[in-house]
Amino acid sequence: MVQLLFTVSRKPDGSFPPELRRSPASRCGPVLQLDEVALPIVLAHLVGSDGAGTYAHVKKAADFLVDFVDPETGRHAPFTPQERWENQSGYSPNTIAAEIAGLVCAADLARRHGDHASARRWLRVADRWEAHVKKWTADHQRSTEHEPVLLRLTKNGSRTPG
Repeated sequence: MVQLLFTVSRKPDGSFPPELRRSPASRCGPVLQLDEVALPIVLAHLVGSDGAGTYAHVKKAADFLVDFVDPETGRHAPFTPQERWENQSGYSPNTIAAEIAGLVCAADLARRHGDHASARRWLRVADRWEAHVKKWTADHQRSTEHEPVLLRLTKNGSRTPG
């Protein structure tokens, strides 16, 4: 499955369509969900698919994640053009968690392949996103005794409209 994802489904820019299609002609339109870019990296790591060919694909996907800028809004990842419920763009704690996991897994694979610069870069970004996830997605007005409530999605990285 990992090789199918990376060799058939992955787009040249490192992203993945939200649906696995064997034929490029049958792929859906320009929809992009950043958790769908991150999760193949996690899958490769979990099943131990760590050869040089797989790592080349992982590197392309991880670089796509950290370099992503939404063309419509100008917002950088972890903002996603579409979240997993396929109806909104914004900052989703679910998507951000997948992106962080993907970058951490990619960093581990990078270290195994001697690509320490990429590993450091991806971990720095993952750490920064983890440090900000509550800022981007929490509703502190509806917090519990110990933790704020995470919203399914915020449009602009804060509870306020925008």
